Amino acid sequence: MRSQYRFHQLENDGSADQSKDGALLFSVKRISLDTSSVVIKELKINHAAIHVNLDHLMTIAFPAQSNQAYESSVRFRIRGPLRHSNFMNEHHLTIIGYIISESAGRIPFRIQVPISEFIEESEQVRG
Repeated sequence: MRSQYRFHQLENDGSADQSKDGALLFSVKRISLDTSSVVIKELKINHAAIHVNLDHLMTIAFPAQSNQAYESSVRFRIRGPLRHSNFMNEHHLTIIGYIISESAGRIPFRIQVPISEFIEESEQVRG
């Protein structure tokens, strides 16, 4: 599982002293076709100023015969000023949920993953 972040550009978003809104983007690859989906129950970031808004369970489903799941996202808000532009890169995300397997049913998990900045593919190709 990989977690990336992207900030939302708002009209009044000219200053780093304001709160910032964004989205956490999740991409998941499976190693077995036996896994049908991943359910996320809780998300925690290791900083008190970052609030993740997960009001309900989030299900990340896999299309038939594909190892790559559909991407999912959840909103977050940073309260108060950002100290620098790489603020989110210094933190990790704790994901609590379960994997739904055809043969084993629900398999609970709790993992910590780093958070990296989302870069559009068109920006990555610059020469």
